[in-house]
Amino acid sequence: MAISDYSTTAASNTTISGINVDENCPPAGLNNAIRQMMADLASWYSWLHVVSVVEYGAAGDGVTDDKADIQSAIDAVAAAGGGIVYFPSGNYLISGAINLKPSVSILGESTSSTVIKPSVNSIALITHTGAATTEFFFRVSNIQLSSNSKTGLYGILLTGNSESNRLSNIVIEDIYITGTFDYGLFLRYSVNIDVSRVFCTTCSIGYFQNDCADVDVSNVKIQNGSGVGFSIVGTAGATTYDEGFRGSNLSTNGHDQGFVATDMDFGNLVNCSFTTAAATGGNAAVDFDNCTQWSLTNVEFAVAGGTPAKPGLL
Repeated sequence: MAISDYSTTAASNTTISGINVDENCPPAGLNNAIRQMMADLASWYSWLHVVSVVEYGAAGDGVTDDKADIQSAIDAVAAAGGGIVYFPSGNYLISGAINLKPSVSILGESTSSTVIKPSVNSIALITHTGAATTEFFFRVSNIQLSSNSKTGLYGILLTGNSESNRLSNIVIEDIYITGTFDYGLFLRYSVNIDVSRVFCTTCSIGYFQNDCADVDVSNVKIQNGSGVGFSIVGTAGATTYDEGFRGSNLSTNGHDQGFVATDMDFGNLVNCSFTTAAATGGNAAVDFDNCTQWSLTNVEFAVAGGTPAKPGLL
């Protein structure tokens, strides 16, 4: 039984998870308190504007196509001015991209129990493409994204309209991305980004950003992919649109390259470890191309099973 099932009227709350708490059931005082607590929680839930995708028809059974129902929940929350779209434990099969909206948060139960997976190839599971204005507040938390053996996939793809019309205030946290994704996380034309506690396995590129600024990435582990673990790309002839990357407790294991920054100024890496697959073509575990003002503190980089890989040019 979810909070969304509670009534804001205490007398209407007669059961909780199958247990009778009607006022005529002893002990009456305790039951009255429970019914009132349920009503208070329902009011709080409504005030926060938390909507469950189940309320809009999503089955979460891994068989039913939940795409339209999930999108209806997101659209309703966006139309009401923003809030939280909650995914209870379940396997949510989707036949197309889930389009996130400004001021809407996607919140799962946990990375082990809330799973979103595609039924088709070549989609982004969660995405948003910005309009010709700056858009604010996007959040995705406590979700597992599974490729379901499909190909040509993006896990989360968020991109603004242009360098001057960007997405702002993005939070991506507690995410598990697993399977044959081309990109785990893909961000472009965005600013004020916080990515934390992400585990990405077997994605070709785990984390990619292009023309983003003021980015904090922490406690992100990327393993066993075929391309670059972390790819940070700016624009040649540095502008204020692509400055400021702060990475801490990042790690890779098994990619061709661990961390690659190109045309990106002003950044730091702290307490990171980048181990690549066996060296091919002289690839460096850590590489910087046309970048300035970077600092590395307690950063390890090596080729798996071999001698340390050559560092890139700092």
